[in-house]
Amino acid sequence: MALKNKQLILVKKETTYGTDATPTNAVNAVQTGDVNITPLAGDTVQRNIIKPFFGNNQSIMVTKYATVDFEVELAGSGAAGTAPQFGALLQACGFSETVTSPSVVYVPITLTSVTQGGTSASIYFQRDGVKHVLLGARGTVSFDVTVKTLPKMKFTMTGLLGTITDNLLVTTGLVYTSAIPVAVSSTNTTPVSIHGYAPIMESFTLDVANDVKYRALVGSESVIISDRKPKGNIKIEMPTLATKDFFNIAQNSTLGALSLTHGLTAGNIIKIESAATGLGIEAPKYADNEGVVMLDMGLTFIPTSAGNDEIKITLT
Repeated sequence: MALKNKQLILVKKETTYGTDATPTNAVNAVQTGDVNITPLAGDTVQRNIIKPFFGNNQSIMVTKYATVDFEVELAGSGAAGTAPQFGALLQACGFSETVTSPSVVYVPITLTSVTQGGTSASIYFQRDGVKHVLLGARGTVSFDVTVKTLPKMKFTMTGLLGTITDNLLVTTGLVYTSAIPVAVSSTNTTPVSIHGYAPIMESFTLDVANDVKYRALVGSESVIISDRKPKGNIKIEMPTLATKDFFNIAQNSTLGALSLTHGLTAGNIIKIESAATGLGIEAPKYADNEGVVMLDMGLTFIPTSAGNDEIKITLT
């Protein structure tokens, strides 16, 4: 009997695409929640055989891969200038990682090749007595910073099908290296700046929206990120038009900037930014929060002419 709540996920960045990086309990354990795995996905083709009687023909799998999605708390490593445990996942979602004490910075990249080093991960998922290995994994990630909750990320990863084996769930030497997350609140979260205005905020979300595809060709099997279209949403208390006219900003497709900082203690401060003139506002709608009029606005993150700069995540 296998128990659902006995689970473990290990993630390690690959040096060579699709080659098992052999993550370990001591270094590569990631604290996750709300895990869902599709251990065997792919396409099937049914044999087209004429028979002298009724009945199904055999179906044969012609592509095989696996997917897993899970949540990770948005918190630092606990030590400024030290990469967080989810760093390998962000890199497998198309971000570069630059460690320059006291900061760790993530910005999006455009892959130059399927086999570009350091852009994929080996993922071990263990559910009680069964171990699933995903190789060459890449994916996408979204962020959720909502008041009265713990901020989180949701990763959706696709990987080449590795082994599926009986494996005793071993927790010996298990080390999680991350700070304890703090609630989104006026105390812990610096007021967001959006188009130069600091509103009272209810929630902010950002979806990197990578276009992730599994490709199987003769001579090549891979998971690729073929594009990204980052989008988001923010809910704020409605200001007077004289204070900030978001309707006019949306009508005129005016671009501005966004900056949000969460956390107070070194090693557990996360800052999310757009490019300086890279944030578009989509048609604001009215919403309600305990009888107070709110604006619910879509966000579009746009790169500058330099490219690969529409999102910047800094941990200090």
